Amino acid sequence: MQQLGFNNDVLVGGRRFHVQTTFSANNEMIISHIFDNGRVVERREVGVSPEVMNTALPKKLKAVHQEMIAEIELLYYMAEKVRQVRHPLSCLKLGLVLMSKNLLDDALAFFQLAVELDPDSPEVYTNLGNANLRRGDFVDAESILRKGVQLAPRFADLHHYLGIACLEQRKFSPALEALQTALEINPNFTQAHFHTALALLSSLAEGGATTMDAGKQAQEHLTRASEGFPAYRTPRLERALQLIGDGAYLPAAQELQSLRQEINTETDLTFEHEFYLKFMYGGKGKDDEFIQEYTERLRSAIHEYPDYADLHNSLGIAHLIQCRNLFLRALEEFRVSLRINPGYKRAEKNLKLSENDGKGFLILLRAILK
Repeated sequence: MQQLGFNNDVLVGGRRFHVQTTFSANNEMIISHIFDNGRVVERREVGVSPEVMNTALPKKLKAVHQEMIAEIELLYYMAEKVRQVRHPLSCLKLGLVLMSKNLLDDALAFFQLAVELDPDSPEVYTNLGNANLRRGDFVDAESILRKGVQLAPRFADLHHYLGIACLEQRKFSPALEALQTALEINPNFTQAHFHTALALLSSLAEGGATTMDAGKQAQEHLTRASEGFPAYRTPRLERALQLIGDGAYLPAAQELQSLRQEINTETDLTFEHEFYLKFMYGGKGKDDEFIQEYTERLRSAIHEYPDYADLHNSLGIAHLIQCRNLFLRALEEFRVSLRINPGYKRAEKNLKLSENDGKGFLILLRAILK
C-alpha cells in the first residue's frame, strides 16, 4: 500500500509547530503528532474500521490531520483571549494544559500572570513551582515553593514539591523536613511516601546524617507508597526493597530514580482544564456532543478515582451546564411557538416566567465558573 500521510507547519503563538499524520497499516491506526522543534507536544491515535479503510481512508486521514491543526490553533487562540481577559483561574488552567504538553515556557508565563492576578492562591504557587521543577530550575522552584508554604502552611502539595526541589539539589535535611510535613498534613500522600524513601536512601548513600533505622524507614515508606498507588509495584521496586535489606543504598536509590522516570504518578486532569477553556473561550458552550463526551470522561475518571473530590465537583458543574443548554433550548422553543402564533398566551406566559426566573440560574452558573 502506498504510504499515506500529511505534513504541515503551523505558525501560532509566535512559534512554529509541525503536524504530521500517517496511516499505520500494521495496527490499522491513523497516528497524528504535533511537534515543537522535534519534540512531541501531542499524539493522537484513531482506529480505522474496515469500511473506512476500503472506501474513505484518505478523507479520514485528512480529517484527523485538520483536527490536530485546529487543536493547536485553538489552544493559542484561547491563550490570547485569556491573556486579554486576565482571569486568574483561566490563567491557571491554561498553564496546566500547556504544561501537560511540555510547553513549559508558555506555561510559566501564564502561571506567573496568575500569581500577579491572585497572589494569595496556593494552587498557583504549587503549579509555578512544579513547572520550574520540570524545567530543571530547582533553585527557582525552591524559592517559589517556600513563598507558597509561607502563604499556605497546611497545603500538602506545596511541601511535597518543596521536598522534591531540595532533593534535586542534594539538600537532604530540608527535603526530608518538607516531605515529613506533607505526610503530617496528609498521611496517605503516596508520592510523598515514595520521595521520602528516595531522600532517605540518597542521604544514606552519600553518608548524610540520618537516624539509625533510616533504611527500615525507607522500606516502610515504599510499602505505603505501593499500597496507595499500585503502579509503583514493579520489579524495580522489588529490587530496591531487596537492595535496602542488603544495605546497598546507592543502587536502591538508583532503582527508585529509574522507577520515578518510568511512571506517571500524577492524576491527569488535562481534559477537565481543556473543557473549561473551550467552554469559556473556544465557542463550545452550546456543543451538546462536546459536553456529553466530557461528562462521560468525568464518570470514567470517578470510577478510577472515586475519592477525588475535584472530579465530583466538576461533574456537578457539567450537569449544570447541561441544564443551562436545555434551558436555553426551552426558551427558543417558546419563542418559535410565539413566532408561529403571536397570540398564543400560554407560550407567552411560559417564556416570560422562564426569562424572569431563569436569570438567577444563569447568574449562579456564571458565578460558579468564575
